[in-house]
Amino acid sequence: MSCAQARETALRVLAEVDAPPDLAEGVLLVVTELVSNARRHAGGVTGFDVFSRDGLFTVAVSDRSMRSPHLQPQAPRLPGGFGWRLVKTLAPGTFIRFHRGGKTVIAPSPHPRPRPERCPVPPVAVRKTARTRPWPLDRHSAPAAIRGGRFRRPPTG
Repeated sequence: MSCAQARETALRVLAEVDAPPDLAEGVLLVVTELVSNARRHAGGVTGFDVFSRDGLFTVAVSDRSMRSPHLQPQAPRLPGGFGWRLVKTLAPGTFIRFHRGGKTVIAPSPHPRPRPERCPVPPVAVRKTARTRPWPLDRHSAPAAIRGGRFRRPPTG
């Protein structure tokens, strides 16, 4: 499977779930990176799956290698070495399952929750009462801050 074929498959699934553009862009980057890494470092892609379930958009790429991907030290002047970091940034829950035929890298990306439209909140009715304070002000029932704390009135007289 080529990167272009994998991206086309992912685009179809993204369109089915009406994914927002920022999610689609991130998923397509993850798909491209995982497929190209499987082709370049692990003997080719042996399985590819992309699906949306339970609020996650998941990409799974299998290959023949038993070697786990690892972070390369950052070297901005050298080519390569940033793909796994990119995948882990865009899909932080990425994990690897090893099996007899190699491994599968599974990269779930959460769907952003749609924000509910804001609706105006009706004003709360205020009930008028005879008492203007929420508690009676005497020395036994007033809060401690008022009773003997920092809000003490200066003596008069």
